[in-house]
Amino acid sequence: MKELEPNKRTVRCLYEDVLSGHQLTGLEELFAPELPAAAEFRAAVGDLIGAFPDIHYTLLDLIAEADRVAVRWQWKGTFSAPFRGFAPTQALVTDSGMAIFSLASGRITGIDLQTDRLGFLQQLGVVPPVAALRAPPVLDTRRAPTAVYLIDTFLVPAAVRAEFESAMRRNRDYIRTLEGFRGDAVLLRKQGESFDIATIAVWESPAAVARAKQEVSAFYQRIGFDMAATIAAWGVTFQRTLCEAPLTLQ
Repeated sequence: MKELEPNKRTVRCLYEDVLSGHQLTGLEELFAPELPAAAEFRAAVGDLIGAFPDIHYTLLDLIAEADRVAVRWQWKGTFSAPFRGFAPTQALVTDSGMAIFSLASGRITGIDLQTDRLGFLQQLGVVPPVAALRAPPVLDTRRAPTAVYLIDTFLVPAAVRAEFESAMRRNRDYIRTLEGFRGDAVLLRKQGESFDIATIAVWESPAAVARAKQEVSAFYQRIGFDMAATIAAWGVTFQRTLCEAPLTLQ
């Protein structure tokens, strides 16, 4: 069984020295030069270490047979920097997974990796917990602390409510296709014989809002929709507000 030890040492070195020790230059010594996945692995691990600078791996199982090594691992780290567009929460995150490595001459020639991706994204706040998935959606400002909230408030006479809501749904369907869109919501309040309808559109930045305004204007021209003239004909009044959602106020 001594012939299996070099392979086990390679995989152990990968997790304990390279990944936990943040020594990514060591990957060149551990991976076979002809392995295409090596560059992808290094990029993915670099992103992870950048977002979780105190990340530390623990090997739970390490088993070798023939030219393969199976490992079951767990890591912990603090979400301290942006990760693939998502803002850090300073939360302690734990992830676990398993991998099977193929090796030749003590170097890694192949990887088959499985991780708890759903649990990882839930801890980042990107995906709600399973229980929350069964509940109606709620606008969570903590998921987009640097976003811009475009709030349009309309006072809509009851007689034109159906026409207004049809146009509103069409416009919402369109803005959901635009770059920088992060989410939306609609609020309703009955006001005598009229209705207050507030639409909230969440955008990743002021630049995204500016681009969206241009694209929506072009969209209106293509479909022959004059918003100012239409809401005036309907007797609808309109007010627009741009807001932020600082984490210190949440």
